Amino acid sequence: MAYSRWFVLLLVLLLSACGTPSALEPSDPRLATLPTDLTEEAVVIPPAPADPALLVAWANPQERWRAVAEQAARLDGASPESIEAENAALEAAWQTGLALATQARTQGYEVDDSALIAEIAWRMIAHNHPLRADPAREAADTAAWVEVWQGRSTGPAVVTGRLLANAMVR
Repeated sequence: MAYSRWFVLLLVLLLSACGTPSALEPSDPRLATLPTDLTEEAVVIPPAPADPALLVAWANPQERWRAVAEQAARLDGASPESIEAENAALEAAWQTGLALATQARTQGYEVDDSALIAEIAWRMIAHNHPLRADPAREAADTAAWVEVWQGRSTGPAVVTGRLLANAMVR
């Protein structure tokens, strides 16, 4: 009987030292760069565009960004193979970013996926096609806020999504 009590005590001590299973997963260091006290009042939300067609155009942000990236590549004379490789890299970056956003949410951060997608896309377009950087950044400045203008997200979530993407793609 005494043996089983010691075993239970040892087991309890080991489990309490380990913490919860999520504590066993290492936190991504990029999450440490995110602000923990970002409030709605601290974020200045830009006015919605006068043309409602812009909001409709960004209804499927990944599809729209694929088209923007492909257009930038074509304008720069990229081969079909290069375009395919750039699209694959963009998809991989989005998947990594969305996984990181999910991890951030489990730690209490509010993250807007469209803002994250927009920031990753424009930065990758700017890297691959420097002459197209300004139009891509301007598109990202619109695409990132669409969810807020439609009442489905918040300013802090957009800022956090963009900061998270910025930490990923530099």
